[in-house]
Amino acid sequence: MTTSDWITLVSVIIAALAIAVSGVIALIAVKVQRDQANVQRNQAETERKQAQEDAEKDLADVSQVLASKVAQLFTLPPIGPAMATALSDVTGLVIRANELVNTSSKVTWYLYYSLALAYGWLWDIDKATANWKKALAEADSSHNRLLVLVGEATFYYNMGSIEAGRNCFTAAEGVLADVTGDLGQDQLTQITTQRAWQEYFTGETGQAATAFAEAWTQCGKINTAWRQTRARQFIVTAFSQTFGQAQTPPPNTIPADLIASIAALSQQQAQQTAALAQQTAVFAQQTADSLQSTMQRPFIPQSFDSQAASQRAADRSQAGPFSGS
Repeated sequence: MTTSDWITLVSVIIAALAIAVSGVIALIAVKVQRDQANVQRNQAETERKQAQEDAEKDLADVSQVLASKVAQLFTLPPIGPAMATALSDVTGLVIRANELVNTSSKVTWYLYYSLALAYGWLWDIDKATANWKKALAEADSSHNRLLVLVGEATFYYNMGSIEAGRNCFTAAEGVLADVTGDLGQDQLTQITTQRAWQEYFTGETGQAATAFAEAWTQCGKINTAWRQTRARQFIVTAFSQTFGQAQTPPPNTIPADLIASIAALSQQQAQQTAALAQQTAVFAQQTADSLQSTMQRPFIPQSFDSQAASQRAADRSQAGPFSGS
């Protein structure tokens, strides 16, 4: 081969090697880019999951605080700085909860329940109604559905939608159809008593009297002694705070033994009040006697009590140098 042929061959080999090297470099570059994309994608997924976990934790905290603040509203005076501050706090928590709902996949019935109560206090009826529906749809047990339905019923009674409230109580009674025995009968008694309470304070005294009579009858079907006693006390207390406060006699539809229980409770409370008043009077008299005795006792300064001073001197002389006296 001539020199020119060798040069041509070497050039071809070099070109082939260049093409091969370029291909390898391109493959390496593609792999690096793919690896970088995977890293970025994994990092983005990790950040997304972390953000979601943080949002779910924040949402759980907000749910708990919101429920606590809403419960506080029921105990505050309706007008005043305390109520204004609490409503402001609730408004802020509602806004934060709605922000977190959009980024969290774990929104529970309890959050919707708390939001429904909060919106009721804030007079946002449409959002309150919507959250009651969501809470009922997400409620994962009979107990939770009962809580939602009774809360929703109270909401409707407060809004003046009495039929809607009654429908919620009827639905709650339907939930209890699957709860047998004393537990179901006890819960049914409490729900019927709460319905009687709501009927009374919306002016439906006839319906309230009927519901109290139903609750009293249901209570009698409870076999467990302590459950029946507690249920009767619940009914008696509710009746005392409704018909018991009225100036007119209760309707004839109220069972006679319920009226008798009310009278017995009133007598017991009167006796307890009288006993407490007597104890207070005795304590006050004892305090006054003790104070008077102290004021009448003569005060003798220690430095002028010669007899006591002589006795102390004698004690020191007998005690010895290491007695510490």
